[in-house]
Amino acid sequence: MNPVPESAVVLVENDRVRVFGKKIEQLPSDDTKARIVLSLRRNKEGMTGSQLARELDVSQTMVVKAANELRNLGIVRKEPLKHARNVKVYYLATRIIDDAEIAEMKRRVPPVLQELMAKRFRGQEHVGLVFADQVMRFLARLKAHERPEVLSEYLRLAGEKTLDEDSV
Repeated sequence: MNPVPESAVVLVENDRVRVFGKKIEQLPSDDTKARIVLSLRRNKEGMTGSQLARELDVSQTMVVKAANELRNLGIVRKEPLKHARNVKVYYLATRIIDDAEIAEMKRRVPPVLQELMAKRFRGQEHVGLVFADQVMRFLARLKAHERPEVLSEYLRLAGEKTLDEDSV
């Protein structure tokens, strides 16, 4: 299995799947695309089209169509099986964010940054939190002396004047 850089994020909330990638989509939980995402999330080793069709109780044609749409969004990738190249396996190509991940992000991201991003994303708290968490992960990879300048630029782009450096 080849590593693929994340090109999208999937947020699972209650009965809906929200996709943030090349375009933003909200999928009801009974949608075939959403069901494929949730199945692949449970089966991290990947699944063939026939396995997905059987699990979801839909035709293989529906699986292929929905999976191709997910591939175009950057959510799913399809690769040949290592020892049987004619068999194709679908894998998640992105991170799935659920309630447990949201709780972990709330512990990781400083409250002031959470508030700022919720405001920036017009009250969509979870979307802002995902964005803030990505910023925190990026900042953690920088050298300590580089962080203030990068954080200041980030805040400028987010439309904020300043933020107390100790609060982040």
